[in-house]
Amino acid sequence: MCAASLKSRNLPKAAILNGFDVGCNHDMPHYLKNLTETEEMLIAKSRPIGKVRKLGKVWNSSVNYRQIGGHVIVIPEEVSTVYKLLPSRALFQSLAEVVKVIWVGKEQPRYENLRPYLEVRKDVVRQALVGLRRDNPIYADVEIDEEFLDSWDAAFIPSALTDSMTIVDDTEADSEERQGYDPA
Repeated sequence: MCAASLKSRNLPKAAILNGFDVGCNHDMPHYLKNLTETEEMLIAKSRPIGKVRKLGKVWNSSVNYRQIGGHVIVIPEEVSTVYKLLPSRALFQSLAEVVKVIWVGKEQPRYENLRPYLEVRKDVVRQALVGLRRDNPIYADVEIDEEFLDSWDAAFIPSALTDSMTIVDDTEADSEERQGYDPA
């Protein structure tokens, strides 16, 4: 199905870029449905190994779909750090070590371009933690670091992520996008 869609220069229906998610979002509590990836990390009880996110302006194009790829190494991990105070100040301070953002485009991304992936909304994080403590027995022992949350702006993108972001001027992809990408 995916190969046929790509050959006909269409984005597959089961592509992440079309909103396809392997997870079961319809059974998810409302307070977890619209979290950004950064917010998800900040409410997690353990630290992820890492994540690479390649972003560009036009995400519904075959060029950008083709650019998402590479080798993946799966490392078995024993979770040694389980946070009981969330959001974790330690994780927040080390976000640049856990997340690597690569922006593909000629110009600096604007806040609006990064918002869907990297924005942190104080009230959304608080509501998610309150809901998880109430509804999920795994979070019953979690304390919410209200002092840390209160120090945040209402909505922001952590400077550690924007300061460590790599910007790639991919003129080849830009010209293919204008001319129409032909994978043959």
